[in-house]
Amino acid sequence: MLMNKNVVASLFALNALLAASAYGGAFDPVVPRWTPKCVFGQPRYAWRGHMLDVSRHFFTVDDVKKTLDLMLEHGLNVFHWHLTDGEGWRLQLDRYPELTAIGSVRKASTKRTTTMGLDVVDGDYGPFFYTKDQIREVVRYAAERGIRVVPEIEFPGHSGAAVRSRPELGCRGLWNCGEYCLGKESTFEFFRNVIDEVCELFPGEVIHVGGDECTGANWKKCADCQSRMKENGLADVHALQGWATKRVALYIEKKGRRMMGWDELASWDDLPRSVIIQSYRGASYGVAAAKKGFDVVMSPDTFCYLDYVQGLEGDPEEYQPFGVLLDVAKIARFDPCADVPEEFRRHILGGEGNLWTELVPDMKGVEWRVWPRLAAIADVLWNGPAKDVPSFMARMQRIRDDLVKRGINAAPLGPLFKPVPDLLPGARYESLKSENGKRLDFAKMLDNPLDFGILRFDHEDKSDSFRHVYATRDATMEKGTYRLDLNFDKISMSAPDDEGFRRGLEQLRALARPKRGGVMEFTGAVIVGGK
Repeated sequence: MLMNKNVVASLFALNALLAASAYGGAFDPVVPRWTPKCVFGQPRYAWRGHMLDVSRHFFTVDDVKKTLDLMLEHGLNVFHWHLTDGEGWRLQLDRYPELTAIGSVRKASTKRTTTMGLDVVDGDYGPFFYTKDQIREVVRYAAERGIRVVPEIEFPGHSGAAVRSRPELGCRGLWNCGEYCLGKESTFEFFRNVIDEVCELFPGEVIHVGGDECTGANWKKCADCQSRMKENGLADVHALQGWATKRVALYIEKKGRRMMGWDELASWDDLPRSVIIQSYRGASYGVAAAKKGFDVVMSPDTFCYLDYVQGLEGDPEEYQPFGVLLDVAKIARFDPCADVPEEFRRHILGGEGNLWTELVPDMKGVEWRVWPRLAAIADVLWNGPAKDVPSFMARMQRIRDDLVKRGINAAPLGPLFKPVPDLLPGARYESLKSENGKRLDFAKMLDNPLDFGILRFDHEDKSDSFRHVYATRDATMEKGTYRLDLNFDKISMSAPDDEGFRRGLEQLRALARPKRGGVMEFTGAVIVGGK
């Protein structure tokens, strides 16, 4: 049942009093002070977060406060603030004013150059950034609501805006590939100074440094980086990044804080175990990190990336041309501890719903992508995976209706997918077996945005390591047997030889993305027929 607005106000007031009484001291905002909408009992996970990318597109202090208010309503207690990336540096620092004077501006573009291209803008985008007083105001506002703010300041990759602002941070004589030079000691002096000011602004325990998607292309050519590798006996650029990352982690630890980073960081076994790993490429990376003794926040893209397509008929928003379809019904099955052995589950802190904003220029687009999918993530992080999906969906529908009445641009639930028995009464259907023996469930897609019909497959055990697979002849789901063989590096379908299938196969290859560190393979048959 949705709470009366007066009840919400009263609970908020109580929560604010409790938080404000200890703000900046022993207050631990990981544990909320009241029970939010549609949740029961004590929360299953202590870390229930939402990440907002303000680098690709900027959102005002009022926008952020609105986000925090909605997070409070749904029992979310960690605001992961993605403040820097290649496209923009949004954090004012006294020591380095050029970071915002230059780095907060994105030059005008007339066309997209990549599939993840930002919107075309007339004139420069910016300067957009938060002053130090505004940062303090947001941190205070969040703390009053029992929400911890975790800033993300990228190192060593995704740093094009910083290098653009201070070219000496890049490798000498090489183009700005968005990665700091790790061969020059001045780079580490710079980042230590950045961390010092960040710690002054953010009293919380955790500082996120990213650490993902570094190619090391310049490091391979840079004389300074090669000299550093030779001096320290580092075999390759991967080892160089690990060495640099450890230096930063130890400095942050010395400041009494904990470093957090994306799941690539778990590949370096000598990092201190104070480091928190955030999985995004798949839950398997979080499982592996937990087994190594790292604490983990689960945000696998297949369950938690709110910039992925929702599959809504007539959807007015544009989405990235990769990833998977992510609807509320799928989120209902999200389990951060899936496939985590019992003895390592203590390392799973919780999860986050993440929004990257390359294609999201305004709050209208933010709200459409985030709600009610973030409400669904909040629900499972508090209650665990839904045991009764129809009841879960009914709760989400009530939440969505309430949000819309209050002027929030929340998207419909859909559904794009329905259970097979509801679609084909009396139909005969079978589950696939993957090579590791896990059962795969399937359902037919309605309102198909692609050129071919789709079956949806997911692990019964809620693992996200298997992405959607597309393999029916057309939207009418004709009788017959369709065999599908999938490898993330090689996709093939044996099916009727028609133009629709050829187009569908091309689209599937374009959508599929190989998982780093391993390939998922299976072979199976889908049998569909009448009585």
